[in-house]
Amino acid sequence: MRRRQFLSLAASAGAASAFGPRAVHAQPAAGVPRIAILSIPVPSSTFDSVAEGLANYGYVEGRNIVTQRFTAPTTPEVPAYAARAVASQPAAILCLGTPPTREAMRATATIPIVMLAVNDPLGNGFIASYAHPGGNGNVTGNTGTASDVISKQLALLKELVPGLRRLAVLYLGADPSAARVIGELGPAARALNLEPVLVDFTEAQDFAPQLVRVAAARVGGFMTISSQYFNTRRSEILDFEIRNRIPWMDAIPNAVPLPGVIAYGANLNTLYRQSGYYVDAILKGMRPADIPVQQPTQFDLALNLSTARAMGLSVPPSILAQATIVVK
Repeated sequence: MRRRQFLSLAASAGAASAFGPRAVHAQPAAGVPRIAILSIPVPSSTFDSVAEGLANYGYVEGRNIVTQRFTAPTTPEVPAYAARAVASQPAAILCLGTPPTREAMRATATIPIVMLAVNDPLGNGFIASYAHPGGNGNVTGNTGTASDVISKQLALLKELVPGLRRLAVLYLGADPSAARVIGELGPAARALNLEPVLVDFTEAQDFAPQLVRVAAARVGGFMTISSQYFNTRRSEILDFEIRNRIPWMDAIPNAVPLPGVIAYGANLNTLYRQSGYYVDAILKGMRPADIPVQQPTQFDLALNLSTARAMGLSVPPSILAQATIVVK
């Protein structure tokens, strides 16, 4: 049985302000492999998990490995940072999330790429299969995607919100993996007698006006299809949830800033810690195309009781009993 985590608002707020620098440059000693880390802004805990994963396989920063961060301030800037990562000629590139993986693959077909916590690597065309990644031949890693997550999210949200009938489903139209998730969502929603209202978002428009459409849809709850587009706008979504008193099913339970009233999904820090396994295999000569892509095995259910109180929402004991993370 996994231990339940209880978080205070103060501790969580402190973590929310801790972001890694946009770039960290270190001069490696002769013969010490250098690993590039390509990302958009992420909490410092993400880099901590990567470092922990490397340490689990005996790789200590500055001693027998050097990491260099290439953190693009925004998603549109990822291609430029991917080019810089490739130009640094690392032994491998760790890509934190989907857009960094896509742009790294466009930038190089030879440097090994380790994708971490990506969405739907098959639907995005990153790999040929989980067992034999193939693709460009230089890609392996893991994914946060699992087949039964959507059904579980819908069931939890319906249990949390008495009388829930209509819910908005927010997705990024340009996200290739969104179609697969929507395809899974339809049958799962019908089985629970729920009516999904699809709300298509675009990066070309301001975020706040697009959120207004959710309130106008007269729904009893909403969920976001996980993507870095929504992940980087968590504070705005949380504010919208509380202000409109529409419960949000978040897909990232161990997120910073705080999750909404409820979140269910893969534990991302566990996925980031798998960095050590992949880097070790690559440095020992394995081809990325021959290293299977792993799917998540550890999931969390997070409850934000502070947000629930602010919304006048009572969390059923049956849901509280399942929670692995509770924010008081």
